[in-house]
Amino acid sequence: MKTRLLTLSLAFGLLSSTSVLAAVVEANSRIDKVSVHPDAAIVTRAAKVEVPAGSHQIVLRGLPPELDIASVRVEASGSGDLRILSVDDKPAPAPARPVVSRELAAKLSILKAKRAEYAAAADLIERRRAFIAKFAEAPLATLPDEQTDPLRWEERWVVLGNGLAKAAEDARAIGIRIEQTDAEIDALEATDVGRPPSIMPHHGGGNPLRDITIAVESPAAGSFDFRVSYKVGSARWSAAYDAKLVSATAKEAASLQLARRARISQATGEDWTDVALSVSTIQTQRRTSVPDVGTLVARVAEPPRPAPMPRPGMPTAPMQEFGGAGLADMRMSVAATEQQATVETAGYSVVFEVPGRVSIAGDASNRTILLKQTALTPAVSLQTAPSLDPAAYIEATFTAPDEAPLFPGPVTLTRDSQMIGQGQIPLTAPGAQVKLGFGIDDRIQVTYAPLSRKEEGPGIMGSTRSDTREFKATIRNLRQTPVAMTVVDRLPVSEQSNVEIERLSTMTPGSEPVSEEKRGVIAWKFDIPANGEKEVRTGYRLRWPADRQILLSRPR
Repeated sequence: MKTRLLTLSLAFGLLSSTSVLAAVVEANSRIDKVSVHPDAAIVTRAAKVEVPAGSHQIVLRGLPPELDIASVRVEASGSGDLRILSVDDKPAPAPARPVVSRELAAKLSILKAKRAEYAAAADLIERRRAFIAKFAEAPLATLPDEQTDPLRWEERWVVLGNGLAKAAEDARAIGIRIEQTDAEIDALEATDVGRPPSIMPHHGGGNPLRDITIAVESPAAGSFDFRVSYKVGSARWSAAYDAKLVSATAKEAASLQLARRARISQATGEDWTDVALSVSTIQTQRRTSVPDVGTLVARVAEPPRPAPMPRPGMPTAPMQEFGGAGLADMRMSVAATEQQATVETAGYSVVFEVPGRVSIAGDASNRTILLKQTALTPAVSLQTAPSLDPAAYIEATFTAPDEAPLFPGPVTLTRDSQMIGQGQIPLTAPGAQVKLGFGIDDRIQVTYAPLSRKEEGPGIMGSTRSDTREFKATIRNLRQTPVAMTVVDRLPVSEQSNVEIERLSTMTPGSEPVSEEKRGVIAWKFDIPANGEKEVRTGYRLRWPADRQILLSRPR
C-alpha cells in the first residue's frame, strides 16, 4: 500500500505542459468524518477514483463556499504509485439558466398587469374611505345650516355609515383578488421553467459553491482512495450536562450520575449524513502563541502648547478644551476588549470519539450527543442563608473526573427522579471540587427573625450615635436521619475610621469566615439530629459620628 500526502495548504503553482491537456476525472465524494471544535469543524471527504496512467485532474465539486482555503489537505492511498502535483480551488460554475417559455412569460405578464390594476383600485377605495371618515369628523360650524339641523342628523349618519360600509366591502373584495393573483404569480415563478432569470435561485443561498481540482500523475492505471479535509467556520459545539442526584437512605449513601454532553450545530450549507464524528477541545480561531508584551512608559502629562495667535484676517479655529487632543495623544492606547464517546487525551487537548455514525443537518439546529457518563459519590450537605431566604438548600460536592476538564455549560439538575431546574458548571480542572445546588429540602424548616434593636444618641458629652441589632435563625430537622447543616450570615464591615462595628457577646460561637474576598460573611457548620433543632444568633453594634447618617449597602 502506497500513500501520498500533500502537506502544503493548497500548493498553487504552474502545472506541467502535460497537465494542461490532462483528462478531467470527476470524483464522487461523500463526507466521511467530521471533527467538531468549539469554533469550527474539520470536514473530511472520501472518494474512490479510478486513475488512468498519465497526468490528470481529479475534481471534487460542490464544496461549501466558506471552506478555509489554507486548511485544505489531500491524501491518497492505493496499490499504485501516485504523485499529487498541486491542488487548485475555484468557484463552481453557475448552473445554466432555463429557457423561459413564451407561453409562461405571457401569463406572468398578464397576471402582473392585472395585479397592478387591482392595487390601483385598492388605493382609490382607501382614498374614498378616508374622505368619508374626514367628512364625518368635520365640525358643525364648517357645515351649511341645513346640514346642522338636528332633525337631519339621523339622515346624515345613515348616509355616512352606508358609505363607510360600502368602502369596507369593496376593500375586502379587492384584497381577495390581489391575494389570488399573487398566489397565481408565485405558483408560476416557483417552477424552474417559469421563473425569470433575474430571480433564479443561487445555489448555496449566497456565495457560489467551490470546486477542488487535484493535479495527479501516475505511471500506471490504478484505483485510489482520496481523502480531502478542510475547515469550515459555521460549526461549533458547547458543553451541556445532566446531573442526577439520588438521596441517601438508611442503607445506601447518596449517589450522583453526571452525563457530559455536546451541543453541536452547523450551518455550512451541507448536511453531515452518516459520518464518523469526534468532538475536540481545541479552539482553532484563537492565537497560537503568547502575545508580545511591550514596554509601558509612565510620564507626567504636559499641558498642551498654546495655539499660535492667528494673523489678522485669518479665521479663528474653535478653542480646544483642556485635556482634549493634546492630552489624548499622550494617553496610553488601550485596545477594545446514550452512547458514550471514547476519550483520547493528547497532551494539552481532549478528543471525544462518538461511536457509530451520526447525522447532523446543516440548518443551524442543535444536536445533543452524549459524550461520557460517570458515576460519582458526592458529599451532600444542606446550606441556608436565612437573612436572605429562610430555606434549606441541598448542595452536592464532588470531584471532577480525571479524563478531561469540565468545560463551562448549563447543567440540568434532577433529584430523586424529579427535575429541579438548571444550574451552571464553570470551567473545572480534573480533580477539582464542583458544587451543585439541588433545590430546597422541604423537610428542613428555617425561620429568621429580629430579636431586638436599640438606638442611642450622643448624650450630653458624647459625639457618637450607636445602633445595636440582634437576630435569631432557627433550623428544625424533620427528617428521620441526622443532617449536616451550614448557616451563612453576614455582619457589616467598616471602610471608614470613624465607623466602628462590634460583635455582640450573645452571638453563637464557632463561626468562620466564608472567604477572604467576602468580608463580613461568616458561616456555622454543625449536625442536626433527627427531629432536632438548632438556633443561631447574630448581633452587632454600630458607632458613628452623631452629625452623620449611617448607611448599610454593598461595597463599591
